[in-house]
Amino acid sequence: MTRLQGTLIIVLAVALAAIGFGVYQKIGSSEGSSSAVTIGEPAPEYSANTLGGETVQLSDFKGEKTVMVNIWATWCQPCREEMPQLQKLYEEYKDDGLVVLGVGVDGNGQERAIRRFVESVGVTFPILHDPEKRIVRTFETIGIPQTFLIDKNGELIYRWRGQFKPPSDSAQTIVRNALAKEEQ
Repeated sequence: MTRLQGTLIIVLAVALAAIGFGVYQKIGSSEGSSSAVTIGEPAPEYSANTLGGETVQLSDFKGEKTVMVNIWATWCQPCREEMPQLQKLYEEYKDDGLVVLGVGVDGNGQERAIRRFVESVGVTFPILHDPEKRIVRTFETIGIPQTFLIDKNGELIYRWRGQFKPPSDSAQTIVRNALAKEEQ
């Protein structure tokens, strides 16, 4: 065996060990408990402050309302495009028990930019600000926007990755079914 072949074997062995360790860490970290964002399981605990400073917790709505959590930022163009549609969805279903929470992950000091944007769109649902991006870790997201639907019992029932299209037939059906489930 040449020196080059020996070096390649060692590099390959180290790379495979690193990959294996990474997989072990991912699997091992959730061993004995379910993933924080498993559809059909309870939604994770989460709280953040509104732009007005009021603390909102997901658990505040358990047993009372269906909650849609939208993770967004002012610098995210798809997020900006979906916000007026989320407002329309909220207006259409708020009297039926739907709460929409927009969770902005813009950095510290961006409250004014967030406020200016939501005012320009006419958003009336609660906007939370999470500059530390705790929601990203809590809901195990990669990229934004992402939207989650949580039923009245606190169970995570749907997840939209990427730009959400509230007027779509499928989204409307999912929301209506979640709200109908409340009435049963």
